Amino acid sequence: VAENYWSAGTDFTKELIALLKSLLQWVTWQEALARACAELLEGQWAKDYLDAQPLAGDKPLWPSQQQGIAQALWILETVGSVLVSDATGSGKTRLGAHLLRAVMDRIWRFGRIRRGRAVLVAPPSVSRTWQTEATLAGAQLEVRSHGQLSYRHGSDHDEVVEAVRRAQVLAVDEAHNFLNRGSERSRVLLGNMADHTILFTATPINRNAADLLRLADVLGADNLAEETLDAFEDMLRHPNKVGALSELQLEKLRTELQRFTVRRTKSMLNELVDRAPHLYQDVQGKLCRYPKHVPETYELHESSPDKDVAAEIRAATDGLVGAALVAQPIELPASLRREGWTEAKFLQSRLSGIRKLSTHLVMSTLRSSRCALIEHLVGTAAALKEFKLHTDQKRQETGDFIGKLEARAGNPPGSRLSVATVPAWLTDPDEHRKTCEADAEIYRRILALVRSMSDRREMQKVTLLARLTTKNRMVVAFDSRPISLAVLRDRLKALLKEQHRDVEVVLATGEHLAARQAVSARMRRGAEDSGRLVAMCSDSMSEGVNLQEASVVVHLDMPSVVRIAEQRVGRVDRMDSPHASIQVWWPQDAKEFALRTDERFLERYATVESLLGSNLPLPEALEGGELLMTLVGKVGQC
Repeated sequence: VAENYWSAGTDFTKELIALLKSLLQWVTWQEALARACAELLEGQWAKDYLDAQPLAGDKPLWPSQQQGIAQALWILETVGSVLVSDATGSGKTRLGAHLLRAVMDRIWRFGRIRRGRAVLVAPPSVSRTWQTEATLAGAQLEVRSHGQLSYRHGSDHDEVVEAVRRAQVLAVDEAHNFLNRGSERSRVLLGNMADHTILFTATPINRNAADLLRLADVLGADNLAEETLDAFEDMLRHPNKVGALSELQLEKLRTELQRFTVRRTKSMLNELVDRAPHLYQDVQGKLCRYPKHVPETYELHESSPDKDVAAEIRAATDGLVGAALVAQPIELPASLRREGWTEAKFLQSRLSGIRKLSTHLVMSTLRSSRCALIEHLVGTAAALKEFKLHTDQKRQETGDFIGKLEARAGNPPGSRLSVATVPAWLTDPDEHRKTCEADAEIYRRILALVRSMSDRREMQKVTLLARLTTKNRMVVAFDSRPISLAVLRDRLKALLKEQHRDVEVVLATGEHLAARQAVSARMRRGAEDSGRLVAMCSDSMSEGVNLQEASVVVHLDMPSVVRIAEQRVGRVDRMDSPHASIQVWWPQDAKEFALRTDERFLERYATVESLLGSNLPLPEALEGGELLMTLVGKVGQC
């Protein structure tokens, strides 16, 4: 039969050659390079690793996810490790599960498989989500918890450490939690033998650009260019000053970061959606796109007497030595000694640090609420009693600096330094008693002052929340102090009752697991309408939960680092949000209540904007906005 077909055919060789030649055309080198870049960046070359046979009901990957996987695979092929730093709410977990399956598929195809497996380390709150996505992607993935690495005395700690050490592909979700090189879990990661390391975090910069260098250490990206390392060293000398680097240095740094980073901001991802909106739909056929982000500020309208009291409290803290913060002998850590620190330098830094921290703790708690400062001074139980709060609203006892000083007076922590400049109060019982009594007296004065303040600031926050619930069914409010949330929750419930409004107010902190689960269930995408709800959340709710049904986020206190701000907003600002726009409210405090960390926040924001591109629009009216524009202007736009 085949011979008959062949004999009946005609020779088409010349015509085929002519056809192929007609398809070829001479192009400039610029066009050839652009085509090659498009092939790489758009991810067509990686389709063989992504086109696994889907099952009925499986949702296809978004083009942005396919593109991210292709870029990550290329970086893994050329560098060996990759940092995936897409914006929160972009489907990073699903992308990650399919990426890990593709990596293992590639390892099998090239015959490089060994006895190690693919291991993922994730926060407990998202471990189940990772396992579900891995199952749907067909990835053989072993999911382990951050906590299992942290607690050395846990029953399964040794087994988890061995699994991480032996992993052939190691992935870490929320990798910004591993920036502290001295922590137990960070040391475990640094000891891995993986062929490939994949880090996932939407917020790789927590305090300054040096955080990127620490993540590069975990990745094993030790082949950074010499000029890049020089730029990092300059940044370390000026950790919060993006203007300390020249534009040329910043451009080199950005270029080097791109060698091992996949980063798409929310605006970039929305541009991808706009190219092919029909490919970004959920199971109901609704377009998945980041909502319009509307940043707003609210004033606290502090009274003149309250501002005077706040200024007096700040002035009083200038006399604090910080004895309550030193309970253990002063000793130069081995890690700092290896870095060349002298004992004299360390002692000066430590003494200066505890004085500044003492002031910061007083002013930051005061900024949160009067109750938070009183808790800091006399303890949780006393604060709960004074503000008539139920004991189950905050169970963990914290604060009580006055009590600590009274209990420790005359028992100096001691010093293991050999320098002669060690203050007497660190070693001499009498001097230590005098110092503790002096600090305690300052705290008692501050206690009297804070008790003389009105509740005007707290009521302004409560009034804002009540007003927002008139037009928004779900509102999420964040504060770093759980006891402040408890006070505001009670005040808000009382105000809503006076207004005859049917709005539920739930306290969701690290101590209230049932409440956290209830908030997550009611605010998750597609949840049934169960009435109006205000969730008063601590920062334990800023990671690992999706609250898309809410359309408003309120910062009841000012975040000190960009990571916390982005994580808070990221619970609501997600690609699968059902809302066309969301609001994010920032406090605009009077200068007497403001902190020096506000300026640092803006500097850190400028660092993120300059090196990676920011996902967090700030309101123009935010105090220090002119400083922000100046900082970003110094380094140019990404």
